[in-house]
Amino acid sequence: MTSKGISGVAGGALVVLLSPLASAGLPLEGLAFIAGIDFLLNMGRAALNVFGNALATVVITKWEGQFDDEKNKAYVLHGDTAV
Repeated sequence: MTSKGISGVAGGALVVLLSPLASAGLPLEGLAFIAGIDFLLNMGRAALNVFGNALATVVITKWEGQFDDEKNKAYVLHGDTAV
C-alpha cells in the first residue's frame, strides 16, 4: 500500500523502504547500500511508469472505439501530428 504511485516521486522509494526496515527490526544503515543504486533504479521505475500510462491510454481508447488508426499510422511513419 505504501508504494502505490511511488514512481512519480523522485527518491520516494527510499522513504518507502524505511518503514519496512524499521518494522522488521533491520538496521537502517542497510539503506545506504540501496541509496547507491537507487538513482539508476529510479530512472527505470520512471520509464516503466511512462510506458504503462501510454499503454493504458491506447488500450482504453481502443476499448472505447475512439482510437484513430489512420492518425496512428501517419504519426508512426512521418511523426506528423497534424493529420
